[in-house]
Amino acid sequence: MEHRLMTTTISGTTGIDKVQDGTIVQADLAPNVAGNGPAFTAAINGIGTVNGTLLLQPIEELDTHNAYSAGVFTPLVAGYYQYSATFQVSATTVSYVAIKLKRGAGVMAINVGGPYVTSYGAATLSALVYMNGTTDNLSLTQDISVTGAPTISQLRVGCFLARAA
Repeated sequence: MEHRLMTTTISGTTGIDKVQDGTIVQADLAPNVAGNGPAFTAAINGIGTVNGTLLLQPIEELDTHNAYSAGVFTPLVAGYYQYSATFQVSATTVSYVAIKLKRGAGVMAINVGGPYVTSYGAATLSALVYMNGTTDNLSLTQDISVTGAPTISQLRVGCFLARAA
C-alpha cells in the first residue's frame, strides 16, 4: 500500500494562520479522491400553476464547472456522481408524484410518491451514477396525476463527483 504525504506551504514560523490559501491542489490528493470535481445545484420554488406532464428546468444556483445547462448535467470528468432530487406539488387531489433520473435516454432511477388522496404529494430520489466524462449526461423528469391545476411548491436537484474514475 502506497502512502502519500500531503503537504501545504507554510509562510512564517508559527501559527495556523500562516497556511497560504490555494496551496493544496487536486494533484496533492490520493488517486480517485474527488477534491474539486464538477458539482451543481438548481431549484424552483413556488413557480405557480402548471398543466400536464412536467418537464421543468430548475434554475441553476451553483455550477462549479459549467456542466449544467437547460436542465441537463454533462460533466467532463469521468467518475461516480451522487445525484439527489426532491419534488413537491399540490392540487385539488394528488394521486401520485414521480421523478425519474435519466442518463441519456435510459432511466437510471425512479421514485414514485403515493398513492395520495390529499391535495399534496412529494417524491425524493438519490442515486450513485457512473458518468464517462465525455458523452454521458443526466436529466430529471417529473410526472404527476392530479385533479385540478397543479402548483409546484418545490423542485430541487443537485449532483457532485463522489469518486473519480
